Amino acid sequence: MRKEFEENEESKKTLENNLEIQDEIDDETFQKILEEEFIEREKQIEEALFADEDFEDLKLTDKEVQDSYQELMRRFEEDKKKSAEFSEELVPDEKKVL
Repeated sequence: MRKEFEENEESKKTLENNLEIQDEIDDETFQKILEEEFIEREKQIEEALFADEDFEDLKLTDKEVQDSYQELMRRFEEDKKKSAEFSEELVPDEKKVL
C-alpha cells in the first residue's frame, strides 16, 4: 500500500512538472501526455478494484446473506440513534428553553 502511495505521489509530481512545461510544448503533444497518464491511472484503478479475481466465484449461503443483512440493519439503526442524539444536542428541546 505504501509503495502504491509513493508511486502515486511521484506520478503527481511528474504531472506537476508536465504542467510547468506545458507552455513549452504544443497542445497536441501535451494532450497525448495527458491521455497516456489518464490511461495509466485507469489501469491502476481497475487493478485495485478488481484485484480479487475469485470474487465472481464467491458463493454465500442463505444464512451468511441473512446474517450480513441483519448486521447492516443493526448498523443503520445504531447510526440512526447516534444521529438523533447528535441532533438533540445541537437543537435544544423547546420545553427546556421555555
